[in-house]
Amino acid sequence: MSVTVYDKHGYPICKGDLLRSYHFGSGKGTRYLYHVAVEKNGFMWAVPTAHLEPTCASGGGKCLLSCVGEVEILSGYGPAPILEYRDRAMRSPQQEDK
Repeated sequence: MSVTVYDKHGYPICKGDLLRSYHFGSGKGTRYLYHVAVEKNGFMWAVPTAHLEPTCASGGGKCLLSCVGEVEILSGYGPAPILEYRDRAMRSPQQEDK
């Protein structure tokens, strides 16, 4: 069973999306973490982009996407035939209350 997870703007997150989440700081000093959405066993995981580098020996650092907090999609394509994440059906205001 797959659960749909949404970004802070209401777009559904699909596997392969590049995501950004707040890390620390404010104003010009704001720092973000960058993740890629990965689907495994019906769950969406946020995997840090640094862990996708082939020489990275660390297997840790990933977490369930629903636990990350407020994320924003920076880039994403699909599911077919949708070309860009902005073309996906957004969450309705009634769904936001649930």
